[in-house]
Amino acid sequence: MNIKSRLLLSIIASYSFSTFANSRISCDNDGWQDYNCRLTQTKITDGPETDHTDFTVHYDFACRSGSFPTSIVVKSGSVTSDVFMADSIGSVRLSGYGPLTLADDPAQTSSEYFTTGCKLLITSIDKRASAIALEQWARQARAEIAKADGFMDNIDALENVKMWYELYINDEVTDAVLKQIAEKLEAKGDLPSKLQAKKLREVIEKGSELNLQAEIADNISKLESTRAILAGLNAKFVREGKGSQDYIAAAITKVNNILN
Repeated sequence: MNIKSRLLLSIIASYSFSTFANSRISCDNDGWQDYNCRLTQTKITDGPETDHTDFTVHYDFACRSGSFPTSIVVKSGSVTSDVFMADSIGSVRLSGYGPLTLADDPAQTSSEYFTTGCKLLITSIDKRASAIALEQWARQARAEIAKADGFMDNIDALENVKMWYELYINDEVTDAVLKQIAEKLEAKGDLPSKLQAKKLREVIEKGSELNLQAEIADNISKLESTRAILAGLNAKFVREGKGSQDYIAAAITKVNNILN
């Protein structure tokens, strides 16, 4: 095979390589270099992510020696990170909810000349929950723990009222006794005591029509849902290598003591 034939085959092979299906850019070729390149595949990930995420995108854009800036960026919402041509693989880091896409200035990209067979490949993507996500989980966990405490206080208060209610409908205590107990509870000022006082007055007003068991069951159902949310949040921390969070685990144990 003569030199001219080998050169022709090299040009054909190079052109075929530059338009390889996984490449994110497509170029024309004049036999010596690629030109009129354009970004043809922009989608990197589906999305958005449920939680704020730190992304690391690894790519192969080995088209020139050294490090050469381009107009191509990886984008997550309004956050962008530049992609550089280099003589080896590279990576970019950015944070957000995604989805991740590639974007560029088409006029600038098309005006550049690249090495024959130049390609841009996304080789892998690493994802981890960001510091923002970890703080959001912690805030949510504290809010759910406060809810759980409220539901447990309600259950305890309603159980106490239920005891007085059963005595009342069996004529073992009078209206005057319940009013006196309600006044003492009201004077304490805390929410569980105020709830008991309110319910004792309802016992006097509604008598057998009052369905305390239904209210207790409703609070138990809400407490079970809160426990599931806390368990899910703790699992997220474990998944991210942060370990089980003591304050969440302690809250779940406290809830279990009520429900089990």
